[in-house]
Amino acid sequence: MIGNSIFLETKKVFDNVEIETKIKYAKEEIQKTLDEITKEANENIPALQGMEFEMNSDYSIDSAVDTNNRMNIFVSYNSQDELVQKKMNLEGRKGRIAKALYDSLKDTVTPSDVAEYLLNSLKVKFKNNVKFFRDGNVIAVKIPNLIYLRFIVGIKKEDRSEFIYFGKKIEANITEQTLAFIDKNMETSSKFVETIKMFKLMETELLARELVYSRKQEQPSFVENLLYNVPNKMFNFEEETYNKNFVEIIKYLKEADFNTFKTADLKLPMFEKEMFENALYDKKETKQLIEHILFFCENFA
Repeated sequence: MIGNSIFLETKKVFDNVEIETKIKYAKEEIQKTLDEITKEANENIPALQGMEFEMNSDYSIDSAVDTNNRMNIFVSYNSQDELVQKKMNLEGRKGRIAKALYDSLKDTVTPSDVAEYLLNSLKVKFKNNVKFFRDGNVIAVKIPNLIYLRFIVGIKKEDRSEFIYFGKKIEANITEQTLAFIDKNMETSSKFVETIKMFKLMETELLARELVYSRKQEQPSFVENLLYNVPNKMFNFEEETYNKNFVEIIKYLKEADFNTFKTADLKLPMFEKEMFENALYDKKETKQLIEHILFFCENFA
């Protein structure tokens, strides 16, 4: 039997002024800092001219449910240098020859080099117990009582940017992705973003009850891309039937053929190697999460 309690309680988050204010403040403060870093880089470092910071979809289209959601920020810069890949392949390699080859490419700027520059800039901007961690081209920043940031540095290509995310290759056009999400939200009278928030909150509830153990919503644009593939007509519901329609969307995802699911920006397969080397989005784990959400909705909500 599908009840109303968990849906009604959860949906209050959408109208929670305190959470909305916190998210808005975090976005504004981070954006000011990023604008300053971009200006300094463009003025002082020729290799970083044109560097861009783009917030991941949950903050760019306001589908974050709390500042506990990591703010993934994609950082891209112009580099047509063929030596970049060669230097990247040498990073971390041991041995005299590898080190000599790496040192010979000291003027070649890789995503890891940009990340190191960015980390040093962030340390100047953020102080007072802020924690930093860098792993290659990925930087994590924990700002107490505000937000947890994750910067992913990549290289601009012709119609996309290419990022390495903990060993996995991501190809994306973040601007086009954001615009596609905004269009779908308008076409569904804002129900698209509301459903994204509900999906994330349901996963959070499952985590709290130890029914699942990994937070899929922290994978870049995972929930947004997943629900982007749901037909617009399924978001055509009224307030009083919200819980019922949310369950219908989850049922649709449970039966859907994920081989047909595409990303919002480049229309690449969501779950295949054409988009992600070693598949950042896992088909089996996604189906399991959906089954957990459906079971929870039908038995506890």
